[in-house]
Amino acid sequence: MSTVSTGRAITRLPAQFAAIAHARTLRASVLLIARIALAWVFMYHGAGKLFDFKHQGGIAGTTAFFQLEGIPAAHLFAYVVGLTEFVGGLMMLLGLATALAGLALTVDMLVAIVTATGATGMLPKALPHGIVADGFEINLALGALALTVAAMGAGELSLDRLLGWGVGRGWRRTEDRG
Repeated sequence: MSTVSTGRAITRLPAQFAAIAHARTLRASVLLIARIALAWVFMYHGAGKLFDFKHQGGIAGTTAFFQLEGIPAAHLFAYVVGLTEFVGGLMMLLGLATALAGLALTVDMLVAIVTATGATGMLPKALPHGIVADGFEINLALGALALTVAAMGAGELSLDRLLGWGVGRGWRRTEDRG
């Protein structure tokens, strides 16, 4: 028998139940750490695209970069990408509509690979005049992590959970689970 605190009372449970409670806490903690990491990276870059945070170019710089990459409607997509990264990152941080945010950020990273970094290969390459062409390894890792969180759910420590949108079941409400 193990002793487990349930928040209301201390209960004696068989060891299997204690292990399940520990695994649930570990899962919630890992998902929270993943969401915080994703939020930090995406909000940082989204703020740079939208507001020139840390001298990342703002809308004008992002538009110019998108034009160099041959992206049509570069000015419009500078806003779309900036908002996707900033708002998607904020939603990840809060654990709000996490499945939707994770899918949007995954698509954002796939588009970045296809349009900007895919031709370079996995690792960055040095070009003449001190220019470095980014590789797609970061886009790939961020996209995969965003997709993982979207598929697993936000975890116990999230607004999704508080709103009853379930854990690990995406948008299905907790009472709809079978």
